[in-house]
Amino acid sequence: MMEKGFFGAVILIIALPILFLINDTNSNLFSNSLFSNVIISNVQQVSLLRTGAEIYIDDSIEESLPLAAVLETNELSKSMLDSRVILSFYELGLEPKLCKKSFGKAIAISPLELENFSSTTKLISIPAGNFTLIQYIVTGGINKDVFLCTKIESGEYSVDLFIPVGYTADYLVVH
Repeated sequence: MMEKGFFGAVILIIALPILFLINDTNSNLFSNSLFSNVIISNVQQVSLLRTGAEIYIDDSIEESLPLAAVLETNELSKSMLDSRVILSFYELGLEPKLCKKSFGKAIAISPLELENFSSTTKLISIPAGNFTLIQYIVTGGINKDVFLCTKIESGEYSVDLFIPVGYTADYLVVH
């Protein structure tokens, strides 16, 4: 009878460290999983904010194009559209800057003013019979490498939001 008790005690003594190790491993896996979920949540939040901002800015431009079509001059229309783009960033609580890409990252090159942003955009009116196509284009300026950008942050994570060189928005006017 004593031998059975002794053998059981030896098994228990050997099994306890293994059980503690398994418990500790499960605890670490849970905390690592929780940490990973927090990281994923922050990344998703930043991505969602960026997507929402892109849609808002795009909608602001597209909603302003019909007004640009009825203004007296092309320059006045372009100035109104440029102002609307900049205002859209501020309405979202974002501070836009003029940027260039360097090693895949957007780098601010100058503070944003309407005049220097206007040098990176173009408004074209193309009449064709009973129609006029109005096109707002981000050209990138003389070297085609300057664009409007900002950084969206959430927690320790951030993403760049920018209107890329080559962005266009069109509006067709029927006369």
